[in-house]
Amino acid sequence: MSETATVRADDPFRLRFEAAPPDGLDEDCVRLQYRRNGGPWTAVEAHDFPYPLRELELEFALRADGRLPPGWRAASLEEPLLALYPAPWNVEDAFAFAAEYRLDPAGPGNASLVFGYADPDHHWRLTLDAEAGRVRVVRVVGGTAQLVAEQPAAVRAGAWQQAEVKLEEGLLEINFNDDAVEFSLPAPSSLPAREFGFLLPAPGAAEFRSFVIEGEPRSPRVSVVAAGTYEDGAPTADLLAGIAAPHGGGSGVSLAACAPLSLAAGAHAELEWPLVIRRFADGAVTNEPGDVFEFRLADSAGRAVAGTPISIVTLDVPAGHLGGTFVETPGRVGPWRTANGDLYFIMEPAESDNLFMMVKSTDGGRSWQEVDGANRPATGDLEAVDARLVGDTIHILHQVTEATFYHAFRTSGHADAPDTWAVTDEPATSVTARAQMATLVVRPDGTMVALHLGDTIGYSIRSTAGEWSPEVVLDHDGLETAGPQAVLGAGGIVHLAYYGLDGTIWHRRLLPDDTLTEAQLLDDGAAVGEDHFGAVLPLVYRPENDTLVVLYRRADGRLYERRITGTSPASPATLVAALPVVQHAVDSQQAGADAAGWDGGIVVAFIDQVDRSVYTTVNRGDGWQAPALQVEGIRGAWVRGNVYRRDDGALVYGYVYDAGSEGGAGMNRYAELVLEPAGEPVVLRFAVLGDAEPKPEPEFPNLAAAVSDVNALAADGRLDFVVGVGDIAHKGTLVQYENAAAVLEQLELPFYPIMGNEEHDSTTERFLEFANRWNNGQAEIPGPRYTRDLGPLVMVHASPDHGRDFNDEGVAWVLAQVRAAYPRPVFLVVHGAQAGVYPENPDKGVANPAFAEVVAQPNLAAVISGDLHMDMDRVEHSKQLGRVHYLHIPALERTKIPDATQHTPMFRVFTVTASGEVLVDTYQAGRPRPLDRHAYRFSLSP
Repeated sequence: MSETATVRADDPFRLRFEAAPPDGLDEDCVRLQYRRNGGPWTAVEAHDFPYPLRELELEFALRADGRLPPGWRAASLEEPLLALYPAPWNVEDAFAFAAEYRLDPAGPGNASLVFGYADPDHHWRLTLDAEAGRVRVVRVVGGTAQLVAEQPAAVRAGAWQQAEVKLEEGLLEINFNDDAVEFSLPAPSSLPAREFGFLLPAPGAAEFRSFVIEGEPRSPRVSVVAAGTYEDGAPTADLLAGIAAPHGGGSGVSLAACAPLSLAAGAHAELEWPLVIRRFADGAVTNEPGDVFEFRLADSAGRAVAGTPISIVTLDVPAGHLGGTFVETPGRVGPWRTANGDLYFIMEPAESDNLFMMVKSTDGGRSWQEVDGANRPATGDLEAVDARLVGDTIHILHQVTEATFYHAFRTSGHADAPDTWAVTDEPATSVTARAQMATLVVRPDGTMVALHLGDTIGYSIRSTAGEWSPEVVLDHDGLETAGPQAVLGAGGIVHLAYYGLDGTIWHRRLLPDDTLTEAQLLDDGAAVGEDHFGAVLPLVYRPENDTLVVLYRRADGRLYERRITGTSPASPATLVAALPVVQHAVDSQQAGADAAGWDGGIVVAFIDQVDRSVYTTVNRGDGWQAPALQVEGIRGAWVRGNVYRRDDGALVYGYVYDAGSEGGAGMNRYAELVLEPAGEPVVLRFAVLGDAEPKPEPEFPNLAAAVSDVNALAADGRLDFVVGVGDIAHKGTLVQYENAAAVLEQLELPFYPIMGNEEHDSTTERFLEFANRWNNGQAEIPGPRYTRDLGPLVMVHASPDHGRDFNDEGVAWVLAQVRAAYPRPVFLVVHGAQAGVYPENPDKGVANPAFAEVVAQPNLAAVISGDLHMDMDRVEHSKQLGRVHYLHIPALERTKIPDATQHTPMFRVFTVTASGEVLVDTYQAGRPRPLDRHAYRFSLSP
């Protein structure tokens, strides 16, 4: 409580305030403010995540004590009743406010929707008058009502009716009873007031079944989001212990800009706010790792509420996290790797601000930044983008509904103007698209072929002088076509594959003299309908044997391929993967899949239609492998990647996927699939098993699965030994030791465990007896602390002296071992790292202050620990603090942090190369491939 916490970008969290404001606070609804890195205090608006909500439906029912419902306020409780609600979004340029209502026949028979509200004497009304049978727009200025417009309408008392007022493109649009009456009028230059509501004259009455506010969605740096587990205004319990005054209530906020705060004298309240801090926000503004955000409660005038604390959080951006919004395109948008190792990718900052961004990573995909944002293309709406890296320039085709544009970006390898936009917003065509779909090829002579979708497919050619030819419509005997994909073949030939609206798939060639070959039918079993226009995946061309590979989705949801070598007929259709692939996941009309090739084969990444996880399959010339799960537990929509070789020599398919934004923002992440391992010699490779300690039953199924996997890895390649970080036997009981022994004795490698706090519930002698028994004579465990010289590094195995901590003697022993190894690097294996390393449970770990000298040693390279039972998918499990890398080993039998609701048994494998590079892979028990999302790399060199 009242401590700085670390939160992840684009990962919603909750902030709870214990507040005891002064008596007589004249507000019954307080707001939240933030400031970033000591900047100005800024109001926190309500915009949902990952998709910023455009529509809010309001409740209106007086509470039992006669007070207004949460969020509403009364400008007048006398005659007339004027009740108001603040919109959680910006409404200066556009809004819609609607209500479903029923007038009391016994009353005056009129009511008004109120908008543009400044004060009781300055606002606008949409008045619904049953007695006069009119709908009126009224402006109140200086307390005087002025009629602006009116129309006759069948306004009836006693019947449910609807009314809406909308501000859009400078017009006020009025709609009554689903278009029974509709008209518009010029709006004033601005309607800056954010409050909406209703006015009811006495002695009238009305029932309201719903109020709906729609506004322009925004994605600011910070926003209040929907809580998910409770409704806005839900009462809170007394959970925090900082204020001794009695608990007087409080509420949980959910997608609202304010929280009710009405307390009896001397009482305190607890308020809970669900928040998100975005990596990229509107305007492509960026929140950076290490940014400090302070939060406080404020009144409607922006003044801090006395008696309430300031809460502080620090921002973390996990490795591989891009954030932002995926381009809704069937084409290629990266990532591309340049000759100097930099990666580039095209995306938008937010769903609510469709800016064209080129983002770059200089550290192999771990972190990303926009490049040359000041000169980015002015054309937004990235729904059809296709690009090619040629030399040091990325050439880009960009189709919007009304036209198609060409951009070009110079990468960091450019000699004269690195990392700059070379061409932006160059018109290529002015064809109106029935659906945005475009593809680009750069030919060897420097000319470019741009294919796009109007009513059907057409193409234009850019000369080396930068001039675009008139559009040529693709003639296909009257068949309407869509979903073009193109790739450069041998001799400047452009291969084109596309979709026919009758569910067919076709192939043609555009020859260097700009003539088209006859269409070749590849399949007639694709699904029919606009949602399936993008059935063809990005094309793959294999220059080593002049082979085009066309991959596409059939009506059964599965991917198939046909190969065309030279001018030979296409090969028979081959099933790529038995799993169905998602189609048109989020307003993009494309198959949720990607394909890329290299001179050794083809890789396909796809999103399963059922579980929406990311899978890959590879064909190295011997058929398609069974799909391998890469990323699970998401609602994937898009995936795009390329094949390239890393600095360490490994050949990888690097890809960016959307982890479940549903068309919103904040879920773009980078991952790699290793296709060929690095050629550098491996000098050491070992596995590490985490806590087991099952409860309540002494059963070890996940430990057994991990042992089986480790044995399989050892059989498949180099694996030298296995390390244990303690807590195998719960409470150190004999039955736990015996049952664990039945599993660990199956290990075919030496096993080097240490004790944990659980083993300390029994004796050191019992631990040593079983530790040596587990080894079957393959290794000797001499005591609870021991050191091993492994050549490239020294490994120190240090059991705690009590619980999970060390006494002074134990710290001194560890310190002596690390110093004795100098200058060689040391891996320190302990049960728990020092307290505070993992903020998910900062109080748990080594508390002896003398341990600080151990981690300050210049040759301590890594601390390997377990104990916390953390879920790898929901915590930061690997990090560098100072010189030391901290590697958490997850528990095999059960998870505790951040909660126990989700458990995935995993273990980790460390690989050390001859140059001192260390790769830490994470394996899920029962899965043969490492999980790319949890890979971690570092160097033993200082």
